[in-house]
Amino acid sequence: CSNAPPSRHLLAGCGDVAGPRPGRDDAIRVGPPSWQADREGLAGQLLGEEHPDTITSIANHGNSLRKRQRFDEAITYLDRALKGARKSMPADSQGTAFILGWYGSALRDLGRFAQAEPMLIEARGIIAKTMGEDHDIAAQMTQGLVTLYEAWDKASPAKGYDSKAAEWKAKRATKSPEKK
Repeated sequence: CSNAPPSRHLLAGCGDVAGPRPGRDDAIRVGPPSWQADREGLAGQLLGEEHPDTITSIANHGNSLRKRQRFDEAITYLDRALKGARKSMPADSQGTAFILGWYGSALRDLGRFAQAEPMLIEARGIIAKTMGEDHDIAAQMTQGLVTLYEAWDKASPAKGYDSKAAEWKAKRATKSPEKK
């Protein structure tokens, strides 16, 4: 990497994440599932494991896995990202909120409702504080809590989760429809 020509892209001299550059053997090869892990490894080596860019890369990979319903794999990455964020980012950073939201959603989708609940509540609180109660992302996080409590009620009826879902629905309904 140290002999690499200057580049506008931090990782370009150590292998291009978009694919190999002509004449370069050390470029990262794009293709599932290892290219993202390779990029995270490089970011960690170049920037350090607790650098916000490394944490963001790890979290994005976890979120990508979550979106593909590979929840067990996703929580491994999201747990690692959350631990890094807790050490090196402000407690009320939006990055931490997104990691919490993605992690909580993956846990919810695995049926681990009790673990998901505090994460989703904390994520929504950070977003509401930093972006405002009426922001679209706060509304999405509120919907995530509604979804949590509806799923929890379905799995464990008559334990009051339906009323928690109704409370969050009411909070969502009282917000302005205006987008910000």
